[in-house]
Amino acid sequence: MSDDRNVFQKAADKTKEMASDAKEKITDTYHNMMGDNTTEDKAARQAKDTIDDVKDKAKEVHEKGQEKWEEFRDSADQQRQKCSDSMQNARDNMADKMHEGARKIEGH
Repeated sequence: MSDDRNVFQKAADKTKEMASDAKEKITDTYHNMMGDNTTEDKAARQAKDTIDDVKDKAKEVHEKGQEKWEEFRDSADQQRQKCSDSMQNARDNMADKMHEGARKIEGH
């Protein structure tokens, strides 16, 4: 079963590699036909592509950070509520013990 996965993974990796190569060749062909195939144009395209990739990664990191912050905030809210509930239970128990002690004192 794992051999099948390895074969499929290798095929998927090779397909991605070939698609990337094809994209580059199509892009180069297009730019050669359109006349913007100078070194400066290629460098500008590569810089733009890199900037776009960085922008996409930054957006992804921001979204993941936002999700983690919301999870943290929700968890903190839950912990605060549990603490508040525990404190209220302790106050109620203390009041019950004080009343019980007062009744015992009055009963003597």
